[in-house]
Amino acid sequence: MFVKADGSLYNERDIMRRPVLAKTLRRIANMGGHEFYTGKLAAEIVADLQNHSKGSIHSLSPFHDSPVHFKMLAVMIYLK
Repeated sequence: MFVKADGSLYNERDIMRRPVLAKTLRRIANMGGHEFYTGKLAAEIVADLQNHSKGSIHSLSPFHDSPVHFKMLAVMIYLK
């Protein structure tokens, strides 16, 4: 569940800004899906998971070993 900075809940028509997610999605859009699975982004995600979870079992192998299949999807995301 996402809450506002003051701890209150979002209401209908409130705008939720997720600048880090927007930056990550732009990066994948610009560099391609392989950036997520085998690029620097994959290593950054695993490092982040390991830094925030003591005893983390996350590694790059699930990213690297996953077969990558891309399909064109019609998605509209408003990134400001």
